[in-house]
Amino acid sequence: MKLRDQAETTFDQICSSLNVSPTEDQKNEAVKIIEQKLIDTTVDAKGECADLAKDHSRGEDDAAHKIAKKIQRDTNVLIANLSSLR
Repeated sequence: MKLRDQAETTFDQICSSLNVSPTEDQKNEAVKIIEQKLIDTTVDAKGECADLAKDHSRGEDDAAHKIAKKIQRDTNVLIANLSSLR
């Protein structure tokens, strides 16, 4: 369903709930406002999801980096120990 359709449905539900009959011009203006708010909300939600995904992946990068550093450190210790046994 298109956002415009959602906005019109929302407007119709509001009018029905309030038992009002706006003019066609009033309806068009209200539907535009509702549609814009739906767009704004969708864009904001998309941005929040993108930020959350970035934050989540940073944590994974951090964990992978820490694991790689520990493996390198352990490898260096193992090589030093084996070298001292010669």
